[in-house]
Amino acid sequence: MITLRWSWAKGEGSIKPREPFLQADYITKLDAIQDWIHDLEQLYNNTMIEEHKKSEAKRMEKNV
Repeated sequence: MITLRWSWAKGEGSIKPREPFLQADYITKLDAIQDWIHDLEQLYNNTMIEEHKKSEAKRMEKNV
């Protein structure tokens, strides 16, 4: 329904809604968007946690 895109040249992401999504009723659109936001926030938070753990592990290795 929606394609997530990333431009290495611009360093920016964007979304491209496809026609079936654009044709859906507003309740379906809002529900889907809310679900996607939740999933993307979880992915973002999990990535931050994992990168923080890696960074801390490297820092600890340097201190040993």
